[in-house]
Amino acid sequence: MNLVLVFFCNLCIVTILYETTATCTIYGSKEPGDELLHHEHVFRAPHGQVAQSYDVVFPKKGKRNEKVITAIVASDLSPRNNATTSIKSGGPGKNYVTVHLKALPRKFMNYIILIYGRISEANLDNLVKGRSKL
Repeated sequence: MNLVLVFFCNLCIVTILYETTATCTIYGSKEPGDELLHHEHVFRAPHGQVAQSYDVVFPKKGKRNEKVITAIVASDLSPRNNATTSIKSGGPGKNYVTVHLKALPRKFMNYIILIYGRISEANLDNLVKGRSKL
């Protein structure tokens, strides 16, 4: 009887962990000193038989970004829905990115997108040269 109870408890724990564990896709690599440039939570409810897609664009229209993107972390908070991510343009090494999210028909998407970066070497040199003239 105790063996059955232990097995059942372990099965419950594994099921709970599977249901609640987020999966991450990482583009690039985050290093010490990188800063969070942008974060966005994307939740889209299903729309019947139509596959959904959504683009996370950074920087937003009308804004500038002087820093180089080093890493993009796309965390799927509902991994059983099999949504996918891809980089449409830009990405690590650039100062802009469009992350494309796509969900299957009758499935929702629930993502957190984190974009990290740092000041580029060229911008750092210009900043230092500009300060040295003061």
